[in-house]
Amino acid sequence: MGVRWRLIFTALIVSILLTSGCMESEQEKTENIDPDVGPKVDDIIGSFDEDPRSYQKAQEIVDLGEPAVPKLLDMLDDDDTDRRWASSYALSQIAFKSSDKTKADIRTAMKDSFHDPDPFVRVTTAGVAVALGDKDGIPVLIAHLDIDAPLANIEPQDKVSSYCIRVLRAFTGQDFGYDETSPLKDRVESIRKWADWWKSNKGSLVWDPGRGEYGGYVSK
Repeated sequence: MGVRWRLIFTALIVSILLTSGCMESEQEKTENIDPDVGPKVDDIIGSFDEDPRSYQKAQEIVDLGEPAVPKLLDMLDDDDTDRRWASSYALSQIAFKSSDKTKADIRTAMKDSFHDPDPFVRVTTAGVAVALGDKDGIPVLIAHLDIDAPLANIEPQDKVSSYCIRVLRAFTGQDFGYDETSPLKDRVESIRKWADWWKSNKGSLVWDPGRGEYGGYVSK
């Protein structure tokens, strides 16, 4: 699916979720989905077609707001790439206008999508998680600094690497001389520095909600 991308500033709900001895069944998850919102989301996604402009309709899911979140979280585990893409995109837009509880639910749900087969879903969920205080999304973004595939469908178009570096800069305050406009061969050293920085600091980084960034660096 080469045309599903977009810059965004910004736990997968599994079949059976076990946390602290509690089990959430598929029936219970379904009951959490607003019966009016679920069909609307399905209809919007069903309208996507081969015309890239059809994916602009994903904004209509965003407009449904926080009531759509349970449905979108459930879709992160869908077999259909379009549905996972639409879910990650909409959640990236809705998350920052949601309640603290919903933000926490979204942050938790994003983690298992860090390994999604679709690069858009991977970097989107990682970026949102990082912006919501989950540092485990940082290495996902670093790993995509060498990918210059276009972010298409939702305007304005951008590159995967450009999105990743902007999120990393915004929430870590680091740069390491990375220039997304340079050829990849000229970015190799900067990417290595990013990887080394994460290796040295991953255990000490702490999210500062007041400043909206990570602190506690061992090295910069």
